[in-house]
Parts: sequence; structure tokens; C-alpha cells
Amino acid sequence: MHPFVMNTMLKKLTLLLGAVCLFAINTHAQSQGEVWDLERCITHALDNNIQVRQSQLSLENAKINRHQANSNLLPNLNGFTGFNRNNGRNINQFTNEIVDQSTNQQSMNLSSNITVFDGFRLTNSRKQAGIDVFVAENNLESTKNNVTLNVVSFYTNVLFNKELLRAAELRLETTDLQVELIEKQVNAGTQPRSALFDIQAQQAQDEVEVIRATNNLDLALLNLKQALLLEGSTAIQIEYPEVQLPESEADIPPYNVNDLYGTALSEQPVIKSVDLQMQSAEYGIKVAKSGYYPTLTLGASISSFYSDLAPPFLPDPDSPSGVVENTYFRQLDFNRNLQAQASLNIPIFNRFAVKNDVRRAKVNLENAQVNALQTKQQLRQDIEQAYQNMRAAALSYLANQRQVNALQESFKNAEAQFRLGATDAFNYKQIKNNLIQAESDLLRSKFDYVFSTKVLDFYKGVPITF
Repeated sequence: MHPFVMNTMLKKLTLLLGAVCLFAINTHAQSQGEVWDLERCITHALDNNIQVRQSQLSLENAKINRHQANSNLLPNLNGFTGFNRNNGRNINQFTNEIVDQSTNQQSMNLSSNITVFDGFRLTNSRKQAGIDVFVAENNLESTKNNVTLNVVSFYTNVLFNKELLRAAELRLETTDLQVELIEKQVNAGTQPRSALFDIQAQQAQDEVEVIRATNNLDLALLNLKQALLLEGSTAIQIEYPEVQLPESEADIPPYNVNDLYGTALSEQPVIKSVDLQMQSAEYGIKVAKSGYYPTLTLGASISSFYSDLAPPFLPDPDSPSGVVENTYFRQLDFNRNLQAQASLNIPIFNRFAVKNDVRRAKVNLENAQVNALQTKQQLRQDIEQAYQNMRAAALSYLANQRQVNALQESFKNAEAQFRLGATDAFNYKQIKNNLIQAESDLLRSKFDYVFSTKVLDFYKGVPITF
């Protein structure tokens, strides 16, 4: 045998054995693990996703702010006590005389204040905080929707690569049978040895395609695991669901973009969130404008003190002797002081602070309005794009299905001719590659269609399931 031919055969054999080993290892790894359907993937992602958790914490923080805003309308109540030791000259609070000695003194105070009027700052802040809670709730739902769509995308990508691998494995099985047949024909003398080399080269190429498809499936699974916050070494199997595919153009779902958009405007949490943000910003302006108004506050307090400078007897008009013995609690009662106050704070000039606060609040409102407009425009564009993708994928699927059917018949004919030696390997390989490309396009359009219909159902308000 010619050395060049021998080297070529050895290279092909080495590639073939390596491909078979790697394929066997990957196939065995994928065969292990629990079965995960789409619902389980979505539930697990929502329970463990970091962004969802952050949105939940933002909601908790908004609820705390609302509780505080409600509590700000209540009066406060504060107590104080302190102990002082003075050395040197100080005033005797009982005789108002200056004394020069060490004294011990304890003071106590209990006070309460309530804001009667502050330009409705507290009232509007309370309403704004209540709206902010609804904003946070819708932001949380919007985050969950984004996570759900992300998981669906990764899930369908796994299904797509699984079918590509399955198709590659079937092609390899067919080629293996052809190798066995051609080898027998070569041994029988009905086929030239070059025909065996050609089909072995095709076998090696199919092995490479299986390895490539296996690696793509492993990568798709890894992306899904990462979206689920699972370790890459976690073994899982993806359940293959039943999907409905169009058999003709008449079977393409008749979605109405305007109806979908109208439903999404009323149902999608991201739209509710931006609308509520505008309402919050409007209350923000009212809160800022309250700085123009005076603030009226009412307060009351009770205080007392104890000092070791007090005389041994304290005046007591209810006592027959007119005095009572000085004790700790009698002295606190004797020194008791009750106060009530009302304060009115009138803003006159505060270096334009209130004016600038109002200007910033108005800018915030305008920014919220622009954000709402942009979000609604983006929503319409997303729906239009999803609808166009669905239509294009459905039409591509139908066209690719017809192409695959035609190429399969052509390949069967070429395969039969190749076995009989009626056609060369180049022509056979070209027809097979055309079929492989058509099958790949068919699978891609199939899962593009499936994903697009799920997105449109999502905008329609239908839960995402298979």
C-alpha cells in the first residue's frame, strides 16, 4: 500500500477512535441526573435568583419606609434622665445662693411633640411612600418576568441542541452502516478501495459533528444551570415537551399586535411600575412645596430634679406642721414642673433651598414621564418584534420542512447510487451536507417559533408553560 494512503488511513482511524471515546463519555454524563421540566426550572430560578432577592429586599425597604411615613403623623414621646456631680462653686437651686461644695444632682424629663401643620409634608410623604410600595411590588413582578423569559430562552436552546445532537447521531449511525457495507463490497471486489477511504472520511466528519453537537449541548446546559444558580457539575436532564407546530400557513396563530399591546399596557407590571413612579413624583412635588408653608408644632413636658443641697424638710401645706421630711420621691414631687408649648416656624429666606427642591422634584416628574414613555414604546417594539419573529420562524419552518423532505428523497437516491458505485463520493457528500444544513435550519426555525409564541403568550397574559 502506498505510504501516503497508509498515513491518511491512520489519521482517520485515530480521529475516529478519539471521537468515539469523547462522545461516549459525554453521552454517559448527560444520561445521569434528575429530570427537570420547564415549570421546575422557572420555580427554582425564581426561588434562588439574586436579582429577584434584591427586588424582594427593595420591597421590604419600601414597606419599612411606608410604615415610618405613617408613624410620622403620630406624636413622639421621649424620656431623659441624667446624673451630675459638681465640685466647686455652683448655685443652690433651693436658696439661689452661691455655694462652694461638692453636690450631686439628678434631673428627669418626659416630653411629647406633635406636628399640627407643616404644609401637608407628612401627609403627602405618607401617600408617596404608599405608592412606592406598589412600585416595588411591580418591580419585583417585572424582575420575575424577566427571569422567567431568560430561563425559557435557555431551556429552548437546550432542546434545540438536543435535537441537533440527535440528528448528528442518526447521521453517524447511517454512515457506520455504509462503512460496513462498502467494506464488504471492497473485500468482494465490487467497489474500489478508494470508495472505502471516502466513506471512512465521511464517518470521521460525522464523528466530529457529533462531538461539536455534544459540546454545544453541554454549553447550553451550562448556561441553563448558571441561570438556575446550579453548579456546573450538577447532573440534570431536560424534559422534552410536546410542542404544536404549524402544518400550513393557515395554522400560524392570528395574534393581533394592537390587542396584545393593549393587554400588556394593562397587565404588565413594568408598565404599572412606571405609571406609579409618575404618581410618586407628583407627590414629591407636593412634599417639596410644603417648604413654603409655616410649621405649627404643639408640645408638652414634665420635668423634675433631685439634689443633695435640698434642706432636710420641704414645705407641705397639707401637713399640720407645714413641712415634711425630705425624701427622694418627695423631692421629685416637690420639684415637678409641667410645660406646654406651641411653636410656629415661618420660612422667610432659606437660600432658595425650597425653590430648588421644587425644581428638582419637577425634573424627577419629567424624568418619570420620559421613562414611562420610553418603556411603553419599548414594549410595543418588543411585541412587534416578537410577532415578526414568530411569523418569520413559522414561514421558515414550513419552507425548511419542504426543503428537508425534498433533500431526504434526494439523499436516499444518492445513497443508493453511492452503494452501487453509480456516483462519486464528492456528489454524495455534497447532497448529504445540503441535507444536514437544511435539517439544522429546520430545527432552528422550529425552536425560534416555539420561543416566539411563548413570548407572545406572555404579553397576552398567558402563563408560560409547554
